[in-house]
Parts: sequence; C-alpha cells; structure tokens
Amino acid sequence: MEVKWYSGYKGEEKPSTITINGEEQQIKKVISEKLIEDSLTHKRKRLFVVQAEKGVYKLIYDGNNWRLL
Repeated sequence: MEVKWYSGYKGEEKPSTITINGEEQQIKKVISEKLIEDSLTHKRKRLFVVQAEKGVYKLIYDGNNWRLL
C-alpha cells in the first residue's frame, strides 16, 4: 500500500491518493481524523477514515509511515 499526501498551510499531512495492489484511487473525502496513542510505545499516531473511489479505508500515520487497517 502506498499513500500520497498533501501538506496544508499548517504542515498537517492528509491523504490524497491511496494505492492498493497496484491500483491508485483518489481520496474523495476524509470522513474522520483522530489522534491516538499507542498503548505500548506511547507514541502518537493519526487515524484517518477516508472515502476513496472504491470504498472506505482506515489509515494510520505515525509521522513517517502510512499503514492500512
């Protein structure tokens, strides 16, 4: 999975395109965004629920990497 993102004027990253199994989809809408804390490492991560062209996906961003839930 690969995520392309854009940075707003505050430098906050938001996903704009997601590629799953070689198929790129535009993200039409960020449905929700929440800051969460990992209970083991206590590192903060951002959880995004997004509406893409072919479905709804949950994405985690840890400041360096994106992961699909």
